Amino acid sequence: MSWRQSASGRGATIAVAILSVLVMAFSLSLSAPVLAGDDPETAVQAEYILGPGDAISISVFGDEQLTVTALIGPDGIISIPLAGSVRVSGRTVDEIRADIAHALSAYIKSPDVTVTVVEYRKVRIVVVGEVAHPGIYEAPKGAGAVVAIAAAGGLTELADADSIVAMDGLTRAVDYSAVVEGRAVDAPLGDGAVVHVPREVRQILVLGDVVKPGSYPAPKGGDMRLLDAVAAAGGVAGDARRAQVVWNGMRDGAQGNLSASLGELIDAPGAESNIILASGDVIFVSEAPQQASIIGEVACPGVYPVGADTTLLDLIAAAGGPSERADLGNVKVYAEGNTEDGAAFDLAERDLAFTGDVKANPKVAPGAVVVIPSTHLRVQVAGYVGRPGQVELERGATALDAIVAAGGVRQDGDGSRVSLTRRSDELSEVRQIDIEGILSGHVPHSEAPGLVDGDVLFVPRALARMTLLGEVRRPGSYSIEPGSTLMDVMAAAGGPTEWADMGAVRVYEGGNVEDSETFELADDRLIFEGSIKANPLARAGQVVVVPSTAIQVVATGHVSRPGTLALVRGATVL
Repeated sequence: MSWRQSASGRGATIAVAILSVLVMAFSLSLSAPVLAGDDPETAVQAEYILGPGDAISISVFGDEQLTVTALIGPDGIISIPLAGSVRVSGRTVDEIRADIAHALSAYIKSPDVTVTVVEYRKVRIVVVGEVAHPGIYEAPKGAGAVVAIAAAGGLTELADADSIVAMDGLTRAVDYSAVVEGRAVDAPLGDGAVVHVPREVRQILVLGDVVKPGSYPAPKGGDMRLLDAVAAAGGVAGDARRAQVVWNGMRDGAQGNLSASLGELIDAPGAESNIILASGDVIFVSEAPQQASIIGEVACPGVYPVGADTTLLDLIAAAGGPSERADLGNVKVYAEGNTEDGAAFDLAERDLAFTGDVKANPKVAPGAVVVIPSTHLRVQVAGYVGRPGQVELERGATALDAIVAAGGVRQDGDGSRVSLTRRSDELSEVRQIDIEGILSGHVPHSEAPGLVDGDVLFVPRALARMTLLGEVRRPGSYSIEPGSTLMDVMAAAGGPTEWADMGAVRVYEGGNVEDSETFELADDRLIFEGSIKANPLARAGQVVVVPSTAIQVVATGHVSRPGTLALVRGATVL
């Protein structure tokens, strides 16, 4: 394993200065409007989806009285002279320009309409982990992870600046030092993005027969080997050549162990057993061969003397007994020199202490290493949940358990697009989970994946929704993305049934139950021509009703099969 070099004193001073400038710039940006002229990405306006909080300017060439500058309110509608009320939320400037030009054409011949975004709405970014003030912060369009961290008061002393991740639909690493030093760009984040700053564990624990037992820092960017750690603890308190060095740590998500003679390491410091250490590793130094080591979920992990009759339970008792989180059903014992396979024992049986079962409670040989695993794991839950942050769960817990422990999905969260990020060394695996479908029963509970230590769950902000009723396979409310059409959402609902009247689809908007638009979706050319008139863009809050071609008729009296019949419209009595 290689370590990344920490910043020098001079680099740290420069980083602090640049970070101060970022904080000042961010504070000013919260109060100052972001004008279109200030944004170098003016070409993006054509694709930008407007929403509440955006300000737009509308002008008509040759008629200054029709010029309007308006801030889009929560209803997403603005009023234009002659054109009347126009819905602008959820649409692009080109779509709005076309609608206004069409409305004004009744009064002005070939009106030349210009629509420009003059102020962008702010985005909300969630900052969690090792920052001074975790929470949700508003930032101007284009703000990135480093700016959001500055708004949250900056990193704490425990922050791991080299492992920061930003979750904005996708999970990506943030090169914090490179951005602060001006060597990289602070990539912009979207509304609802989450920045996670993990805690850095940079300690190696050296216990047992050393001069100064304790915790020692692992150098970032350098290599600390087994012998280096023993030397950092003042060396062996006794005969070094008779000392036994036991290492315990995690590699690639699995427990690892190594037992070696310190005398042999001194003779051959380049040997494979003089391994490179990582943060969180534990080293025990003992006088071989009359001691055994116990680590994990006990009150006092360490090295303890063992005799000819010392049993596994005796050693656990000497270490203060198991903790509340001890998984006594999966205790492992590694014999001296065995770094691969440990013998598993179940100590959870209540009457074990009375029956003295030697198979479940074996004798512990000198030099052995006993590992008491934990029944719990820790998971980060971020985004739009009731209580974002770290949750502690029993092993075997699923993503659904973690979401419930974090207070559940908020009303403005999208439980159908929950992402699970699992890190292994330098790689990250991202998986999407439909928690909403699991809770509703549409998705089996088996689709909720099991969790491991260090997993990160992210619940994004809910997309806009529209409702489909009538003759579709799965009537209900559906999320819509910018650019989604009526037929896209209908496909998400499973498509029309065999009784659907696709020639008379009605769309209600704005809570008006009297007025509706009717669309002809029965023409197969729609698929190839993409007519926006017959297949319009889906909008938030719309209610779509797909009527039936069938009529219900009740047949009674002297007929073969009395009851309710479904007939095609236009059917006769015969």
